[in-house]
Amino acid sequence: SFTISPNDTLASGEIFTFTNTSTNADSYLWNFGDGTTSTAVNPTKSEFVLHSEVPCSNPFVITLTATKGTKSATVSKTVVVEYCK
Repeated sequence: SFTISPNDTLASGEIFTFTNTSTNADSYLWNFGDGTTSTAVNPTKSEFVLHSEVPCSNPFVITLTATKGTKSATVSKTVVVEYCK
């Protein structure tokens, strides 16, 4: 599992911090829902890649896959990036 700080909705350019709360895994793969990934234990992200015209808010599904040996577990959460002020 993981937490998102400061919350799950931020303005464009602000920094999301993802805190991995998984235990006993050997490796981690984060998929940020915009075509970018990370293998960091606790990544941060401020820019998301848009694939269409920019709406005022755009949801992204963040997926963390934790792997140990041949076993893995996956959890997903949605974050919203606000582009309009």
